[in-house]
Parts: sequence; structure tokens; C-alpha cells
Amino acid sequence: MPRSGTLGNPQPYPPFGVFAGLSFWGGGLTLLAAAPGIGKTSWLLRVIFESACLHIPSAIGCYEHTPEELRFRLFLQMEAIMGGLHNQASQSIVESALACA
Repeated sequence: MPRSGTLGNPQPYPPFGVFAGLSFWGGGLTLLAAAPGIGKTSWLLRVIFESACLHIPSAIGCYEHTPEELRFRLFLQMEAIMGGLHNQASQSIVESALACA
């Protein structure tokens, strides 16, 4: 007679966190498939930035954009977040936030 069942916790790895309603697990791989211009890279840069702010080692490998392009895109995101809807954050404040991450 065969036996079946689960041992322990069927989901043994606690999620790393939730971002935009999606759960992430440390050391895992998540595939985001969408058309060009949807915001996949911008979203990933935000995840990397927030992880780095929490002192979680973070890295990105990208074959489509240069490091300078990625940094510029992240800078614009942080500028928009820190400045709000109707203001523009100063460059030194944005640079400081990026340096802290």
C-alpha cells in the first residue's frame, strides 16, 4: 500500500518580501515577461534599491542597458519619489539617498 503525505512545512522558505503584490523568496528566480516599455527594468531597479536600503546585498546583471543608463533611470525614480508630485528634489538629496543604499 503506497503512502503519501508531506513532511513538515510544505512551504519551508519564508518569503523575502512582497512588492507590487508579488511574493519573493531569497535566492529564488522570478521571471517577468511583458512587452517592451511596460516597466520591468524600472520595477526591478526599485526592488534593488529598496533591498539595498534594508542592507540586503543586492545586484543586477543586465545585458540590455549600460550601467550608466541604469543609474540614470534609478536617479530619475528617486528624484520623483523624493520630490513628490509637484516638486523636484535637489540633486544632492537624491545622490545622498542613492549613496546610502
